Amino acid sequence: MKIDIDWPVKYWARLQKELYPLREDSLLVDMFCEQIAPMLFTSEEQLFLEIYEFQIKNGISPLILASARQLQKYKRGSGLSKRIHESGRGNNLANFKKRYTAFAKYLATRTGETEE
Repeated sequence: MKIDIDWPVKYWARLQKELYPLREDSLLVDMFCEQIAPMLFTSEEQLFLEIYEFQIKNGISPLILASARQLQKYKRGSGLSKRIHESGRGNNLANFKKRYTAFAKYLATRTGETEE
């Protein structure tokens, strides 16, 4: 399910807050809340989500940021590697990796992924 409604973030956040207590009662509400959550991420968190999903899709453990060389082996990996490099350049790549790892662990607990 993909949601394509151009609402300001504040409305998505408010809707998520109102629906969150109903998640346990309805599978559809739970699925809807899962789709809303990424809309509220910062641009860095959206990049982390993209990396996480890319690594899962390609059989790479999502809990540790793969090397640029490893990412480039897969379709669209070169572009993703370039975006990672550009994002990490100003903030120090080591700090970027730490933030990615923390975010990946958060996503893993949310989605039930527990692989290493």
